[in-house]
Amino acid sequence: MSHQVCTVPESVQLVFQDGGKTPRGFVVNLFRKVFGRHQRDAYALSMLIERQDKAACGPFPPSVAKALFDAAQERIRAEGHTLQITSEPAGETEAPDPSEIQFEWARDAIAWHFADIPPNSLVTMVRQFPGHMRADIQIAIDKLFTSPVRFFGLQQRWTLEKLSFAQLRRAGDDPVWLASPQYHEIDIGEATPIKCLRIPTIATTRYDGLRPPIPIDRDQRDGAVRCIF
Repeated sequence: MSHQVCTVPESVQLVFQDGGKTPRGFVVNLFRKVFGRHQRDAYALSMLIERQDKAACGPFPPSVAKALFDAAQERIRAEGHTLQITSEPAGETEAPDPSEIQFEWARDAIAWHFADIPPNSLVTMVRQFPGHMRADIQIAIDKLFTSPVRFFGLQQRWTLEKLSFAQLRRAGDDPVWLASPQYHEIDIGEATPIKCLRIPTIATTRYDGLRPPIPIDRDQRDGAVRCIF
């Protein structure tokens, strides 16, 4: 007579599937309230579920995973949403690093960065510098952002378009698209030229909540550089 031995995995991860049917706000709140995730992580995970129809969270000890599963299911059933949760041994589905999430539109990058701050609490200031100061501005940005930084290129629809913070948050059918950042070298008379970002560009930190993103634009008529803080 053969005997089957059932082993309990040492750690378990929970996998979320939805297909974009559950409101993002509910998913974000679920990750925050039940799983104790930071608002920024919760926002990133909700985006991954929308894009890939699947995202893993964990690993957890089996007993903890069951408690989280039950608490999450209770909230989902109470709201009548279609978000599905399954459990599996840790490692079967790659658990993403929320800080590495890729964005297609500026509005999502801005929303991710300011996940803890209501839009009506944000105040911006614009400073304009002469075009010949581009190298100095680049040096200042490199010093300002000492923690890991993500630079995004911004797609301009028209050559003379000036991008504002409000435009970067534009939703609907006409969002501002992100692109790969581009660099070029500026000779400043020293042995090594300065590697400057082409503009328009946006710079954001990964998890340094004290540093705001800095949209950087350039006036095509006089070469002036505009920084929005």
